[in-house]
Amino acid sequence: MARISLEPKPTLGNRLIRLFLRRRYGVVLDPIAAAAHQPHVMRILSRLEAGAERWRVLDRDLTALALATSARTGCATAISPLRGSAG
Repeated sequence: MARISLEPKPTLGNRLIRLFLRRRYGVVLDPIAAAAHQPHVMRILSRLEAGAERWRVLDRDLTALALATSARTGCATAISPLRGSAG
């Protein structure tokens, strides 16, 4: 059981976030629901996610790390997209 309630106060900001998440992912993600208790943390996470969506190319070191990690875990679906950007 989670220590933090996954049902934050129904403020306008939290309702908008829930609406956005349901439209985008079909569900409200638990980490976001937990972070919704702290508006400052939510703003920072939103900015991080918005910035990450614009990334098109990974750094070579980060690509190598991701390939090594996914190869170690045997995750073929994680390896395929990374090989295309590893040029």
